[in-house]
Amino acid sequence: MACWDIIGKTVQLPVYQLIGGAYRNRIRAYANGWYQVDRIPEAFAEKAKAVVEKGYTALRIVLLGYVRRRWLGKAEFG
Repeated sequence: MACWDIIGKTVQLPVYQLIGGAYRNRIRAYANGWYQVDRIPEAFAEKAKAVVEKGYTALRIVLLGYVRRRWLGKAEFG
């Protein structure tokens, strides 16, 4: 990718034109971080509806929250 970028800068063209032109005019994306609400189903549903109204068709959710990444010891596996 870096080589394509260097060539593109040299000839003053975007990489997508160097490799054959545009392939898509839209890319599907998911909403993330929208679920910062009270941990009750009604709050999730209300917030999800609002995100869908913005045009998103996919939502990512982490119900338990993020866990700090680290090695777990035997005692923590119970």
